[in-house]
Amino acid sequence: MEQLIIILEAQLLEENHMKRVAKIIISALLLFTILFPSLVGAKEEVNEEIMYRILLDRYNIGEQKKGEQIRIDDPYAFHGGDLKGLRTKLGVIQSLGYTAVSLSPIMKNKEDGYHGYWVEDFFEIDEQFGSIEELHKLTEAAKKRDIKVVLELPINYVSNTHPFVNDEEKANWFKAVDIAPEDAPYWLDDVVAFNQENPEVQEYLLTVIDYWMDEADIAGFNFHSVDQMSSQFLTKVIDHIKEKDESFYLFGTILEVEKTKEVIEQFGEDILIANNDLFEALTDTFKEIGNPVSTVYETWEELGGRSAYMFIDDDLTKRFSQLVVEQGRNPVTAWKLALTYMYTSPGVPVIFQGSEVLMLGDGFPESHRMVPIHSAERELEQFFYRIASVKKEFLALSKGSFEMVDSDGAMTVFKRSYEDETLFIAINNDQELRKVDVAGIEKGKRLRGIMADNISLMNEDGTYTLGIPRESVEIYLVEEDVGINWMFISFVAGVFFLFVLAVIYLSIKQKARSS
Repeated sequence: MEQLIIILEAQLLEENHMKRVAKIIISALLLFTILFPSLVGAKEEVNEEIMYRILLDRYNIGEQKKGEQIRIDDPYAFHGGDLKGLRTKLGVIQSLGYTAVSLSPIMKNKEDGYHGYWVEDFFEIDEQFGSIEELHKLTEAAKKRDIKVVLELPINYVSNTHPFVNDEEKANWFKAVDIAPEDAPYWLDDVVAFNQENPEVQEYLLTVIDYWMDEADIAGFNFHSVDQMSSQFLTKVIDHIKEKDESFYLFGTILEVEKTKEVIEQFGEDILIANNDLFEALTDTFKEIGNPVSTVYETWEELGGRSAYMFIDDDLTKRFSQLVVEQGRNPVTAWKLALTYMYTSPGVPVIFQGSEVLMLGDGFPESHRMVPIHSAERELEQFFYRIASVKKEFLALSKGSFEMVDSDGAMTVFKRSYEDETLFIAINNDQELRKVDVAGIEKGKRLRGIMADNISLMNEDGTYTLGIPRESVEIYLVEEDVGINWMFISFVAGVFFLFVLAVIYLSIKQKARSS
């Protein structure tokens, strides 16, 4: 008996010890999340953003400048857009539902470097765009509207007029640009490429990164043409930035589109890479009626099913509205379908300036025209705001699982789930009404449409039928089936009955007075 008591006491002591250890671990984890909140869920947070990409010189003029570089009739010269002009339009950007803006490079450029890729000084803002003080005003005003500012950083190239280029001591800092002439954008003729394998170059560029992180009060970088960067140096850059600020956003664009899959596979876990393959699938699908939406999903799956930097046009490609108009399709309708997919699938939708006013353009230089901000397309603007509001309201659209349920013709239904929240996204790109049945939903539920107020109740076989008209969308929320609200209906009927009685009473009194 005594031995049994000793054994039991030992077990109790061990259990108490384990409980104390567990409490210590839990307390440590809680303390860690309090002291280092930016380290918790940093990767997931970026999926909640909706980004507006801005070519600053061609967006909005804040201060009218004069000089030889301002030539509004020359597509290759400065047109006057600046930081102040952007700041004055933050209200417009907010009204469209954006949570972040991505600025084109603002560093000092050689003459006519309105695009920002001909850098002559990484540590100075070009006078055509403003000053560091004006940048601070912009970021401060953006914060008040809950808008993050991301800066595009072109650290692969400098202008051929950069002081370092003719410095003999820095001859090994540079190398030839190795992109074939037929594939090279117009601005590559005036740059030289950094030799990023050189330790001195790496140290210098890390200093550039530190400067803008410390001085600009920005939320992230959009690295220009990450496919042209040294893989070893890009890894070093990522580690350096994350050590400095774990919550700092990292995006990256691709110059040679055939390298998209390779770069995503190598760096897609650390940087949100502009997905050129998904771009082609989006534009090809939604530019004309009848193309199956499932193609976009299949492309996303083939690229590893990661969160995507999604875009449907940019500063070098033919504008999406132009593609749609060429097919004889209503661009507002096409945008609604495309936006619904982009805003409800995993990743960050990145919309190029002027999309909301249906800007046309057959590629560069037409895609670089000044944005006619006051030429509003009200129906599309309202949809931008509405679909953004839905994305912000339901975490399942940012953090949830993503799967394709089924298709019918050119209509596809997707499912997103997060914790106890489930949504079905129906996109019908067909020229007739289509239906998809969904199963696996527990009894006592109904599917309520958020965009068009549709309701789907359980069929006898336990499925739910989602049917929507041609060229339309609906987002269904799974919720409790509360049945018919007889109390509310009785109230409305009672009010109507009293109204009828009042009309009869007043009519009788009016007749009595007349007689």
